[in-house]
Amino acid sequence: MDADKTRKPEPPADNALVIVKQNGESLSKEQQNFNRLIRKIDVLRTELAKVKKDLSDGLTFYATYIHPLEQQLLEMQKEAVRLLVPFTRYTKSLSRHEKGMLKDFLIDQLDQIQLFEEKLDPELGQIFYELNGFTDDDALQLKFERVKSEIRSMFHRMGYDVDLQKLHKDMSEEELIATVREIQENVEQSAGEHRRTKANEAHTQQKRKASLLNQLRTTNLSAMYKQLAKMLHPDLEQDEDRKVEKETLMKQLTTAYNNNDLHTMLSLEITWMETAKKQNPSASHQKIKLYNRALREQVKELENELYQVKQHPRYHPVMRYEHTNGFGINLKATKRALESKLGGMRASVKQLQGKQAMLEVKAILLELLST
Repeated sequence: MDADKTRKPEPPADNALVIVKQNGESLSKEQQNFNRLIRKIDVLRTELAKVKKDLSDGLTFYATYIHPLEQQLLEMQKEAVRLLVPFTRYTKSLSRHEKGMLKDFLIDQLDQIQLFEEKLDPELGQIFYELNGFTDDDALQLKFERVKSEIRSMFHRMGYDVDLQKLHKDMSEEELIATVREIQENVEQSAGEHRRTKANEAHTQQKRKASLLNQLRTTNLSAMYKQLAKMLHPDLEQDEDRKVEKETLMKQLTTAYNNNDLHTMLSLEITWMETAKKQNPSASHQKIKLYNRALREQVKELENELYQVKQHPRYHPVMRYEHTNGFGINLKATKRALESKLGGMRASVKQLQGKQAMLEVKAILLELLST
């Protein structure tokens, strides 16, 4: 993510390769759909490239600035828990209600510590048991069962009955996310295959169109490039205006071919087909329909890739801070917030280590009452 601020994806260029009708003619529904899909793909590609770059930059920023602060804050939280727990026991300076508030505060602090260290050290483990009445291992098992139930419910809402035996409580959060992602990909693939099988059985009359679409998807880019190059090569054009136009399109074609960019090559073919009017309307309409089906598939693939890249375990440390500042991810603001929190924790621990510890406990209780 951008360490400073989130930015909206840039709109597609004004000269995006879309079908344009001349002389006031209106576009057909399929032609409008083609233009919409081309623009959608351009937007998704721009957004995907931005998200990948922002996540990569964000991960570097996290490793350099955020993670060290998290570790320092973690040690301060541990020390604060050790220093505060005696005040929940026998002191007469606190009421039963105040001790209860302090216990709840310490339980919350231990929960935060467990986000980074699921297995507490022996001393904190004993404190956890004292405050909760059960061990942190018991808590981990309960948490795991709850998470497992939520995952099963999520898949159930999606219409899938899944086997979650691969999941176990000793998994790290990153391992858990990666395993759930693998299970999701497997069930979606199986469901997709099942739907395709049923569709083939129910719609045998569409086999010819499906075959045409499959042929379109597997079109050899080299053959397509050669075919389009013959039509668009400027050296073969006598008209100067058309020659300039072909020079532009030929450059775009070569770039698309070098990048294995099928959707731009399709767009070029359609654009030239409309401009040159080399095909009859019926053939043009059918071809655009096939192109639109292929482009819709590509839109789904890009949307899925955009979702999956954000869920990748590699970027989980960054994604943990999504919306924590009220708007997207702002790691510089997160860094400032953590620095401020760390400063406050250090000052609090220093007070708890001194002769005026009870005053700091009272101050903590007062702050808890105000929140």
